Amino acid sequence: MTMRNDPRGVVLACCGALVVVMSAVAGVNVALPDIALDQGASATDLTWIADAYTVALAALVLPAGAIGDDFGRRRTLIGGTLLFGLANVLAAAAGSPHTIIIARVIMGIGAALIMPSTLSTITAVVHPDHKGRAVGIWAGFASAGSIMGLLISGLLLEHYSWRSTFIGTAAMAAVSLLVTVALVPDTKSAEEPAPDFPGPV
Repeated sequence: MTMRNDPRGVVLACCGALVVVMSAVAGVNVALPDIALDQGASATDLTWIADAYTVALAALVLPAGAIGDDFGRRRTLIGGTLLFGLANVLAAAAGSPHTIIIARVIMGIGAALIMPSTLSTITAVVHPDHKGRAVGIWAGFASAGSIMGLLISGLLLEHYSWRSTFIGTAAMAAVSLLVTVALVPDTKSAEEPAPDFPGPV
């Protein structure tokens, strides 16, 4: 059995990618006071910095899932992780609150490509008798990711600037990308439905 055919490795890789996505939901909240002081961000700016990510993720997760089903989940997962990581680099280098907001939107787009691809890949490669357990593990890692985001961001802010929170997330995305390339096979929906681009509109 090759590495990409080992369901345990696939579940590990997909759950790791999910942790990265979920850590970005709450992790930024810890850094908001420092961002406000350093960047002169208004209350409205801070609201958008916190929410732009989840708004983009929620709006695009369904059509992004259809893209993965149609064009290949591994390809979609890799592309989403790469986009997510680069967006965190952009946020870390930002010189204004508006740049951070734009970066957070791009992160949300990447996360929308990642999240459904991880679950669809798991259900495609895991034996039917073990799918329920695998999905439960996936859901557990989603909760753990949010907590990890808060803890890691808090730890980084004890020693470094707010930019370190985005650099740390970018590093996590880089590791996730390498693991995905090594362990995750490509799968597609048997029915291959057309992507529902107008759906979220």
